[in-house]
Amino acid sequence: MPKQSSNKYLTVTEAKKSKKPRVAVAPHIYYDTRTKKFLVELFYGWKPNGKPDRRFKTFKGFEEAQNALIVHDAERLERKKHGEGLTIRECIQMYIDAKSALGKLAATTKEGYENLLKRISRHPIADIKISHVKPYDLLEYTKMLQSDDYLCLRNGKNLSDNTIRKDIDLITSAVSYATRMDYIEKDPFFGKVDKPQKAPPTITTLPPEDISKICDLLVSENKWTLAVTFCLCVCQGFRRGECAGLKWEMISFDDNTIKVCETRTRVNTAVCKSPKTESGERYAYMHSKTREMLKRYREKLLEMGIDNEYVIISFKTRQPASVIHLSDDFTAFIRKHSELPKVTLHSMRHTYATEAIKHGADITSVSEAIGHSKVSTTVNVRNPHTN
Repeated sequence: MPKQSSNKYLTVTEAKKSKKPRVAVAPHIYYDTRTKKFLVELFYGWKPNGKPDRRFKTFKGFEEAQNALIVHDAERLERKKHGEGLTIRECIQMYIDAKSALGKLAATTKEGYENLLKRISRHPIADIKISHVKPYDLLEYTKMLQSDDYLCLRNGKNLSDNTIRKDIDLITSAVSYATRMDYIEKDPFFGKVDKPQKAPPTITTLPPEDISKICDLLVSENKWTLAVTFCLCVCQGFRRGECAGLKWEMISFDDNTIKVCETRTRVNTAVCKSPKTESGERYAYMHSKTREMLKRYREKLLEMGIDNEYVIISFKTRQPASVIHLSDDFTAFIRKHSELPKVTLHSMRHTYATEAIKHGADITSVSEAIGHSKVSTTVNVRNPHTN
């Protein structure tokens, strides 16, 4: 970046006669003798690494360059005034809206951020102005979430350290964005945030002898939707969203295959989209247990007069079942049967991978079968599949 003297600037006439490639004619305004144009150095806030974000714009005339700098500085001053009154709550909402408008935020992620904002808004930190917030405030917020007095509203348990990290990440990301957008001079959290240590995921698998037991129990209690979902997870390694997004047209009993090309997830109302990764779109060989269960399930649907393109249907509403309800219903079923291991639908993917490897399948094939984008995801040291 060119250095400019604080004592002397060349006049426009002198600059045009200069033999130097670029000379300063006013604060933050330069004349380029090669292009015969004026360059204005504009300040756009701060980069994520804490360095200033300065950019150049080119103009034909000196007055045009001057006016551009005046307008830019006026807009920056206006942002600063707005930033002085911007609270953490408003800053986070601005951050969410901006990323969403730029198409950098998936609908599910946006909903997740908005849910985090609701929790953050219950704490005094939400009303602190970003121009006055300190790392200490974030520490106090963390201590509050970790206290025994604060219980997660959904299940009555303390929030995990990983969940608390999500809150902190959202707050610091929003404030960092406001800094880059020049609403505040410096990021108060840059290099000064201590977060709870990220805990490795707890992965539970189901003993083989319990797989048939759970299937039989679900069918005997007429929980056909859960039985099929369980079977797809444990016998095919499908994700819950992939189960919910499965359509009958994707199942070929003749070829004994299932095409995975759609996932159904919840964003206030259900949203259908492509699988989580490119590798998520795949053809899966149909396990004999899955084939048998799907055929029995389809007969049950026909008996009840339910005709829907989706496979996983709520018998109560006769509409595609939501992922949240599937998870909650399965958890309630497991709690009801205290003799069963405390597993979730998602842990059935791990059961599938573990059993497949145990019976001689190679890692690459298992990784492809469950739709991991990288083999390393399947063999991660924190993952018991290969132990």
